[in-house]
Amino acid sequence: MAAVSVVQESAQESPQASAQESVREPVQEFIAVRTPEEIDRAAIAAALCGGPGARGAAAAYRWVLTPGTPSPVTGTVCVCRYDADLAAEERAALLTARDTTRPAAERRHARGVADALGWVLGFAPLND
Repeated sequence: MAAVSVVQESAQESPQASAQESVREPVQEFIAVRTPEEIDRAAIAAALCGGPGARGAAAAYRWVLTPGTPSPVTGTVCVCRYDADLAAEERAALLTARDTTRPAAERRHARGVADALGWVLGFAPLND
């Protein structure tokens, strides 16, 4: 009789276990520390602002959201974007923004790219 009750308990647990396994929370997709929706909203806001810095930020957000397109500063094309790719582009943008031999508009554009990618990556804002 004990063996029968064990089998019955196992049979009763199976439907519950399979039901629990089939109910799964949706997985939130992130690019670095931001969701695609957050990045899209930031891109729209940057596009509305205008100016070289805002255009640079908008270009960076579009690049992050559209794999296979050239990056806004180096022109690198990556089919899959990793945090390291974003960080490398952010660093290249910072170098461009700090290069006083470049035209001011180009430096402001690069600074917008660097600020946007820094935000996507979760870096603290720069104050230089």
